[in-house]
Amino acid sequence: MNNDSVIHYDVIIVGAGPAGTSCAMALKGSGLNILLLDKESFPRDKICGDAIAGRSIKTLDKFAPALVEEIRGFEMKELILRTCIFIDNNKPFTIDWKNETYCIKRYDFDALLLKYALKNDSLTFKPNFKVDHVSKHEGKICVGNKKTDTYYSANILVAADGSQSFLAKQLIDLKLDPANFSAAVRAYYSNVEGIVPHQTELHIYKENLPGFLWIFPLNKTQVNVGFGMLSSEISKRNINLTTLYAYYFTTPTVKRSLSGCRP
Repeated sequence: MNNDSVIHYDVIIVGAGPAGTSCAMALKGSGLNILLLDKESFPRDKICGDAIAGRSIKTLDKFAPALVEEIRGFEMKELILRTCIFIDNNKPFTIDWKNETYCIKRYDFDALLLKYALKNDSLTFKPNFKVDHVSKHEGKICVGNKKTDTYYSANILVAADGSQSFLAKQLIDLKLDPANFSAAVRAYYSNVEGIVPHQTELHIYKENLPGFLWIFPLNKTQVNVGFGMLSSEISKRNINLTTLYAYYFTTPTVKRSLSGCRP
């Protein structure tokens, strides 16, 4: 690394997902020169349940009310008013949500967030930039990509690069605790006849705790269906998530909810 070629910013944000772009939007008007980096280009898919909780909408509304209005008017989303919970095929119970909640694909949601983050004239966005170097130099933090020999420095570094954060592992020796992390599989299904408008579903079987299957509607006929479980339990019980995911599709309540579905 040639120190003379390192470009300096006030703030570098690594990761252009919801955390990184929200940080960038919150810094608008601060007068700070900001660099936003991400290893991918946008829009891009992201494995997720696609549920945007009410707390998220309330937070976004504080510093990006125009974004929230665009989400409200966005066609490919579902307003969520309640969650129906099934346990061992027994009669379900329902939780009603007071806060504004949506299901929207991360492919679309993250692209909307980035669109509004880029309205900050003091922000530079560089997609397809994988950070594989981080170091401290002369009171500043430096990040870069070794292959392209490109490096940037900043007074402040925001590590928004996800649960497998390269930066956190390098800077604070973060080790993932399987008892505090989950693994999941998910897929999209169309032509679903059993969708109840404005309702998400959780399907729980006691023998598979701490894990559950979710059915989150994205519109009138398409759903996000996934199964997740604590990583520690998956390892301890040698669970094949794909096999367990397929099993749920044979249970009475899930079969009823997903009648007519196709991948």
